[in-house]
Amino acid sequence: MSVDNRHARFPWTRQRRIVTSTDDSIPEFEYVLAPFDAETRPIAKDLAFLHSTLLPTSPASKLGMDFLTSFYYSNLVEDGHIFGCIAYIDGKPVALWTGTENSNGFMRIALRRHFIRLTMILVWSLLKDPRRIAGMIEALQLMRVRKHSDELIGETLSLGILPAFRSRDFKGPTGVQISQDISNTGQAEFCRRNVPLIRMVVDQANVRNQAFSEGRGWKRTESSVDGWKTPSYEYRACPEDLFPH
Repeated sequence: MSVDNRHARFPWTRQRRIVTSTDDSIPEFEYVLAPFDAETRPIAKDLAFLHSTLLPTSPASKLGMDFLTSFYYSNLVEDGHIFGCIAYIDGKPVALWTGTENSNGFMRIALRRHFIRLTMILVWSLLKDPRRIAGMIEALQLMRVRKHSDELIGETLSLGILPAFRSRDFKGPTGVQISQDISNTGQAEFCRRNVPLIRMVVDQANVRNQAFSEGRGWKRTESSVDGWKTPSYEYRACPEDLFPH
């Protein structure tokens, strides 16, 4: 089977279906996968909720909800720097995946274009919680480290699913594999955009995500990641290698 045929099974369009469970305690529900990009805007507050809940140690989360809602999942999406997919169960956001084609440069480009707006958002965030200065320092360190790299590489920026929807008690009776669905949709978009190589940073403490990633074909390349305060591993892969045969 060709690579094109494999990733074509995961289209970049909104997918909706009604799911019936074999467990009577789980009522019938609506399952939606909603990709987003510069042409199809997401609901920023839904993504910000999931990002802050599922990835509390990420530099973006440390900058606060105002940053996530008013800049990260608004301006960065509108400008085409990031794209992604969000999963809904009966209208409630339960999982997200986001990526970028330009891992080393997307935030620097966005900072130059929206400097005044971003400064105002960050100042407001600091006034609400001065402890967010640590997140700002970490974000600046990360940009400085990556500034010195000319490598053309994409990145899976975030991947997460609420615990109730990744448990065996949910996946078994419903047959719904949200983590696989949302990951496949994102990686397929990397293929369509002809991104040859991607990276992903995973917390060293997140054993579940490490096992999931390695099981799908990601290769760990770094024992630590420069610029990240939280001890983390870097994984790399070619997008076309991440699809089930």
